[in-house]
Amino acid sequence: MKKQSPGAISDQQIVQRLGARDEAKANVERAKASLENAQLNFDWCKVKSPTDGQISRYNYTLGNLVDQDQTVLTTVASQEPMYVYFDVDENNMLDILHKLVLPSKVDLMAQKDGVPVLMGLADEKGYPHKGFINFSNNVVNPSTGTITLRGVFENPGNALGKKLLRPGMFVRVRLPLGKPHKALLVSETALGTDQGMKYVFIVDRKNLVQYQRVKPGPLQDDGLRVVDGIKADDWIITNGLQLVRPQMEVKPEQEPMPTTTSTADAGTKSRPPAVIKQDGAEKK
Repeated sequence: MKKQSPGAISDQQIVQRLGARDEAKANVERAKASLENAQLNFDWCKVKSPTDGQISRYNYTLGNLVDQDQTVLTTVASQEPMYVYFDVDENNMLDILHKLVLPSKVDLMAQKDGVPVLMGLADEKGYPHKGFINFSNNVVNPSTGTITLRGVFENPGNALGKKLLRPGMFVRVRLPLGKPHKALLVSETALGTDQGMKYVFIVDRKNLVQYQRVKPGPLQDDGLRVVDGIKADDWIITNGLQLVRPQMEVKPEQEPMPTTTSTADAGTKSRPPAVIKQDGAEKK
């Protein structure tokens, strides 16, 4: 028999030790897989919102059983930016296309401030918030003759991060279709309606009442409305329309064109029918 060298081991021991090593490696890999599975189950216990925003009330408390993709825990509302959806009639849509979109050499819908839009809240005067349109529907609603547009607005906040605009609010929207220009303005109280058409009573040089049909335009913040069909030197009857008739002789009394502010200051005090000369009624 051949004598073994000092420190040598048998083939059987080598096989056993190699087997033990491979088994230990397998145990390590199994432990890693168990750790990953435990980490995955732990991560599933955490609910993360895919968007930033303000969270609503939670519907369940700790200890309640919930089902994946079935149980609604709460809702998250995005607050920056804010989107305003509104409908525009077909005529205004054509004005936008002819005046802004088609003459432009770039895609205005893809440009910030490409097509501006103004917005005001229920308790605000005018339209202090400025945004831009970034979406237009691809079809006109045949039942209403309108198309849906979307305006994007920044949501201002205070030092504590509290935002002014909230999802679901009702707002007023103004869509500028052209540059500011001079126009004749008349109070809403001076406009009458006859078979769907608007008219005003004008006093001529003989102090006779004349019937004049007009085309009303946009309403301004002070209650005056842009009107086409009158001249700057016309005298317009502003109140007591039900008391006058065409060709009636009246005694003109000049007074400032009444606005929303002046009407509120006057209160409920009654005034006789008055006539105003359309001086200073041009606004830019």
